[in-house]
Amino acid sequence: MNNILLFVVPPLAGAIIGFITNVLAIKMLFRPLKAYHIFGIRIPFTPGILPRERAKLAASIGAMVERELLTPQILRERLAGTELRGKFCQGLSRYTQRIPEFLTGTAEKIYPQVLEALTEFLRTPEIRDKLIEQGRGVVDTAILGLPPLQRLLIASGQFDRTIKENMPEIIADLINRLEKTGRQEETRALVISYANDRLFARPSLENTLKGLLNQKENPGGDLDSLITEKLFQAADAQIETLLGAIDIRDMVRDRIDHMDMLRVEGIILDVMANQLKWIDVFGAILGFLIGLFQALFGWWIRGA
Repeated sequence: MNNILLFVVPPLAGAIIGFITNVLAIKMLFRPLKAYHIFGIRIPFTPGILPRERAKLAASIGAMVERELLTPQILRERLAGTELRGKFCQGLSRYTQRIPEFLTGTAEKIYPQVLEALTEFLRTPEIRDKLIEQGRGVVDTAILGLPPLQRLLIASGQFDRTIKENMPEIIADLINRLEKTGRQEETRALVISYANDRLFARPSLENTLKGLLNQKENPGGDLDSLITEKLFQAADAQIETLLGAIDIRDMVRDRIDHMDMLRVEGIILDVMANQLKWIDVFGAILGFLIGLFQALFGWWIRGA
């Protein structure tokens, strides 16, 4: 019986001790969260390793992310991938397909403001003077196009002079009539219909946007693909500037440094739960082997 206990108790005790010590060691990575003191002397191992080295850990992770994970080269390789571009283009397409519908409703909403802005623009002194000047020019051109006898009659009656002198009133009346006509429901409906059919329809918008994007190589290409290509080209050209402005290292460091340690513990345990469990198991196995070795060594000593 004693021989059996000699070979059973030490391995079991070693396994239990190894398991418990590894569990405690893992817990001591996170706990306690603050330092404890006795008579003004800090108790060893308080706070835990991660809370105590929090600042250094945050700085190290920030530097690692900046150096290894979010480098310009890695981002360029990612941007160059067809999968990312395809997903971006698909997402963009969902919005561009809705642009004509959005603008169709917008045309009706902004029509009063556009009409008011147009009439105010025409009434500004600079534009009004231009219109008066152009109106007088039109009179001269029209008279020159008449037969000589009619020109003589107009000149003798000074009709052209009268018209030119009254041109400011004529232009003012013309602008008022334009404003009045624009406020009529029939005119409003015609203008909105024209805008929706000729300006805000998908083909017209595509041609306009392609012109703004200066598409020359593939005039018949898909608009969503063109916009995606232009945006990715711009992003690729500005990667260093963007990363420098974001300051990945400080951003990650500040984020980790301000996180609650209980949340950090939860994140690490969620990610490494299986690995940490096996550390506990390996501790038990190692303790068992050490206990078994002690039992065998003691038995060998007594036998010798």
